[in-house]
Amino acid sequence: MKKDKSEAKEIVPSSKDDIRKKIFEAELQEIIELGKKPQEQWMAKQAKKEKEEVKEEEELNQNIAELRDDAVENLEHTPVYSIEERMTTFEEKEDGSVVLPLLIKDEKPLSFKSKAEYDKWLHEKQEATLMKLKNLLSPHDFYITQGKYMERAFTGQYWWVKDVGIYS
Repeated sequence: MKKDKSEAKEIVPSSKDDIRKKIFEAELQEIIELGKKPQEQWMAKQAKKEKEEVKEEEELNQNIAELRDDAVENLEHTPVYSIEERMTTFEEKEDGSVVLPLLIKDEKPLSFKSKAEYDKWLHEKQEATLMKLKNLLSPHDFYITQGKYMERAFTGQYWWVKDVGIYS
């Protein structure tokens, strides 16, 4: 029977165990709090560093844009624009008219009374250009260049030619 009483004493927590448990929980909480502080400090530093990097990148992009604009303004020759850029870069005015600043005719930019008139003109020009190319190019070349397709690999006109020269 003595064994039963000793087992009963071990099962029932004493006041010392409660105190030890509270001390342990307090120490554990303190360790957790101490661990959080460096992590929070590190995260704050990282956030600050990221903000600085974004700010530096924005400043760099701004400087690049300013340099590019200055370079374009100081060119001896006007920049070269593709026909597509000249025909599709437009400004729509408040009265509904459309002006093409890159397409100059009689020393004035080409203009239209309405957006619908501009769209009709653009469609006609694109159709005329396609028809001209269709007449100039072979059906295969037209299919490749204007259909935006690719020639099959190893099937080109010069694949088997071994003559000296540059093929492009």
